[in-house]
Amino acid sequence: MSPSIPVSDTRAPVIVAGMHRSGTSLVASWLREMGVEMGAEMVPPDANNRHGYFEDTGFLELNRRLLEGATPGDDGGHPDWGWTESEQLDLGSLDERLDDARELIAASATGDRYWGWKDPRTTLLLDFWDRASGGEARYVLLYRYPWDVADSMQRLGADVFLRHPEYAYSIWRTYNRRLLDFHRRHRDRAALVSTNALVHDPGTFADLLRDKLGLGLDPAALEDVFDDEGMFATLEGTDPLIGLVAATSPECVELLAELDDEADLSSAGRWRDPGCLAGVPDDPPTVSVVLPCFDHGHFLVEAVASVERCAPGSEMIIVDDGSSQPATLEILEVLRGAGYNVVTQENQGLAAARNTGIELARGAYVLPLDADNRLRAGFVSAAAGILDARPEVGVVYSDRRDFGARSGVVELGDFDPDRLLVMNYIDACAVFRKDLWATAGGYDPGMTPWEDWELWVAGCERGWRFHHLAETGFDYRVRPGSLAHDANDPEIRRRLVARVVARHEEIYRRRLTNLATIAGELAQGLIELDRKRGAQVMSRDAELARRDQEIRRRDNELTSAYEEIRRRDNELASAYENTRHRDAELASAYEEIRKRDTDLVNAYEEVRKRDTENVRRCEQIRKRDAEITRRDHKIVELEEAAGAREDDHAWLEEKLAEQETAMAEARRGQKWLEGKLAERDAEIDAARESLETSKRETAALADELEGSRRSLAAAEADRAELERRGDEQQDLLDRIHASRGWRLASFLGRVAERLLPRGSARRRFVGRLSGRPEGGR
Repeated sequence: MSPSIPVSDTRAPVIVAGMHRSGTSLVASWLREMGVEMGAEMVPPDANNRHGYFEDTGFLELNRRLLEGATPGDDGGHPDWGWTESEQLDLGSLDERLDDARELIAASATGDRYWGWKDPRTTLLLDFWDRASGGEARYVLLYRYPWDVADSMQRLGADVFLRHPEYAYSIWRTYNRRLLDFHRRHRDRAALVSTNALVHDPGTFADLLRDKLGLGLDPAALEDVFDDEGMFATLEGTDPLIGLVAATSPECVELLAELDDEADLSSAGRWRDPGCLAGVPDDPPTVSVVLPCFDHGHFLVEAVASVERCAPGSEMIIVDDGSSQPATLEILEVLRGAGYNVVTQENQGLAAARNTGIELARGAYVLPLDADNRLRAGFVSAAAGILDARPEVGVVYSDRRDFGARSGVVELGDFDPDRLLVMNYIDACAVFRKDLWATAGGYDPGMTPWEDWELWVAGCERGWRFHHLAETGFDYRVRPGSLAHDANDPEIRRRLVARVVARHEEIYRRRLTNLATIAGELAQGLIELDRKRGAQVMSRDAELARRDQEIRRRDNELTSAYEEIRRRDNELASAYENTRHRDAELASAYEEIRKRDTDLVNAYEEVRKRDTENVRRCEQIRKRDAEITRRDHKIVELEEAAGAREDDHAWLEEKLAEQETAMAEARRGQKWLEGKLAERDAEIDAARESLETSKRETAALADELEGSRRSLAAAEADRAELERRGDEQQDLLDRIHASRGWRLASFLGRVAERLLPRGSARRRFVGRLSGRPEGGR
């Protein structure tokens, strides 16, 4: 594979794009370590990304402004990410900000190092940035499993996602559809990479950057930045959540398969849709997991997957407590169609929903799991083992891991009944005997949201033991709007405490001394704490007063500085406006020059075409001139040959004139031959006519300039024959002069034989000269 862009080209930016929480920060950190400058002023790290985001604030703020103007108002969703519930994004007016983008690119493309930027929002603006960079940018396009992204978004703790978990899959689909479309149109400058595959094979990633994008980077630098702290958690293989996501959000899994088919570094083969497992044990199960649900469908999918993953073989009962949210109803229908036990009732509250599920439970042990929580591996089997081995234990609970609005592990410690009577510190997600629930009368609907505390107090009052497993048994989602937040209201707390004390007065009276001691210790501790805090407050008040004075002084300085800055800002604004005006004039002039250049190029191309045509025509003319010259030479040769033949005829005529003179003299000298010579004159005239005919034929040959060599050869032969005949005639004349009688007759006969055509006319003429009869020999 040859690089699409020269390795030495450091002017074209390297743009990292992909859905939020898809590993773009990780890859940006790799690129920086490998030699790519990712920005001068970066977004600082925070609890959600303690290594940093590696986002240049200039590009980030411009992207935010672009998306703010492109998304409709009052449409829900998360406009900061360019997504609203209508999924409408108006990008038609973005070209008005191209100059701002080009200025930002020009200011960043300095030096001889590779450079670029990363911001997930760029994914929705790829075409805009491609135009701004002149179609020269190189792209690293990242995608990650949708279920991993959804989990990571919950861990962000953002209120909008904790309230609307269903947004995760819709945003993932929007971002990655644009990512795939852009890659299909710009394969030569874009590398499509699965982050899930990337973390397994960073070496291949470095080769891809070199071979496809022409980035000559140092792959050895990856050893120092590889994600070795487990920050990039993933679910692969045939995890139950994959099958549930495929069933409830099929378009996401289909798009993931398309991405894998197109990717330069693909996750194909690392995951597979196992289908919905819907494990329903044939034999009575040991543990029954009860999942109440009220409009928490997208949370429920993760909860069900965690049971399939961490408590195989257990019974699962989903209780729909009168949900009305369309998305939740669709998910419940999908689960019911896949074979899960889904029970629907009118909305009665969490306690009643749990009671409904537990009444249907076939297992001896019960685990209530709220729809927004998730089990962790090992807890259920370990709890069941303790309950099997220790009949006196009625409840097994564990530590928990909080995520969402708050994160971290909460360690609960060993069981303390006095502590339980003062406050509820054991979550409802515990494994307990169904008998405990039955003897306690089930969950009290009047204790919402502390119905589980009342059940634990009831179990403790009846003598059941509680066992603490020192391990993290489940994930607890901390989110706004949950029932637990209602208990923070003082009036609700007083009402609930009064109710639980009234229902279990006996145990409270029995342990009142301990509770009073605990209360005294708590009061003493609070008094001591207040005393220490009072001293600290006084010290802090003095420090605050000093700082307040210093702040006022600095405020005055800042006010003066602000006035100066404002004045300078006005000057800069004026200068900037002038600069923009000049830039507009220059842009107009540049456009005019570009148009003229285009016209000149077109004119040059037309002239070049005409020159080519003229050269071709000149070559044709040259060939024709050469042919005409050749023909002229041939004509000259023929004319010279014709002239030579005419000279030969003139010489022959001269010789014939001499012969006539000689014959006249012979006639005068030989009277007895005069009669015969007179007879022969007619024949000589005929011969002369024949000679004239021959001359005319020769003239005709001269007119035929394109005669062949054969004609020329025949003419040469005729000339030679004429020369020979002339020689013979000369010899004949000599003999005639030598002999007036027979010799003259013999000469005339030979002349006749030469001049007259063969046949009877020549024989008659020769016979007459020799005195022989016609036809004689």
